[in-house]
Amino acid sequence: MSDITTDEKKTVFFTPYAIQQTGIICSRCKLIIANQRVFCAPYRLSENRVGIFLSLDVREYNLFREKQSSFCFLSMEFQNRYALHPVSLFLQTTLVEIFPMKNRQNIYQATVNVHNCPDELSSIIKSYVMKYDTLQKKYDKYKECFIYLNSENRMLLPFTNYAVFVKGLLNYRIQIYKFSTQFLSYITPELINLPVPGSLIDTCFAIGKHCLKIRGVVETIGILDADIAGVTIKNRFSPEFSEIVTHYFENFTAQQMEFLYSPF
Repeated sequence: MSDITTDEKKTVFFTPYAIQQTGIICSRCKLIIANQRVFCAPYRLSENRVGIFLSLDVREYNLFREKQSSFCFLSMEFQNRYALHPVSLFLQTTLVEIFPMKNRQNIYQATVNVHNCPDELSSIIKSYVMKYDTLQKKYDKYKECFIYLNSENRMLLPFTNYAVFVKGLLNYRIQIYKFSTQFLSYITPELINLPVPGSLIDTCFAIGKHCLKIRGVVETIGILDADIAGVTIKNRFSPEFSEIVTHYFENFTAQQMEFLYSPF
């Protein structure tokens, strides 16, 4: 899922990356209406509107449904990585809608409209959106700039050499040997269950402290040896992955950059 919708460029969807970057403390978010305080989990945020998930019993749901279109408050906290204390926000809102989620017992989805978005919240949203847009541009800029996983680069990244191909219930170990923001190539001795070109797959691997799950489409498959196949995948945009690749290309010294372009 994209972190930002195409029609609302200033709307943030709280993927794990967005949660980390904005610093939202999900466990401290509360909706307050008719003297009822209920913990909630925001999943969408803009200066004008917030989408939240709620866990309610039948009595609470009926009460909230009766209060639809009523005035309420939304309490949120954000922890900036450079600040000692979190930013606490108390938003004046109106409950626009609330409805049960399909196949999720006692879990409800609600939307509230925000009155007079505070400057602190506006700054958090704009800062994240700017960074996200920049990483989308880097996704295109570095699409053909490959990092080859030779011994030097494995240490520089660092790369754990652990990677798994996942398609439905099928998964097996693979060895990634190069990647860019848009492409990832690996080899595998698994010849029986090779994906077909055009199929959608996930690749799970770790770089440094980042545990990544990148979704992509199989571009090419080739048999490199009697018992080894090579597969190239075109990755969907991932802000985490684009940030990692961008960081290494833009922060290495000239000497270190030589390793990036050397496959051996």
